[in-house]
Amino acid sequence: VLKFFTYVIPLALFQYYPFMYLIGRTDRITNMLLPILGMLFILPCHLFWRIGIRHYKSTGS
Repeated sequence: VLKFFTYVIPLALFQYYPFMYLIGRTDRITNMLLPILGMLFILPCHLFWRIGIRHYKSTGS
């Protein structure tokens, strides 16, 4: 179940719109760019995550 929610669901959501374009269900070419935009969104998120981890200070024992 964990692998399903970790790998299958995100992969399905990531590839839905480009697949719909390839099989001809939509004519918007911008749907092909959505995975690229997703990767561009992940880069600053990863940067902020690393900055947050670097500046983290524990409060307890």
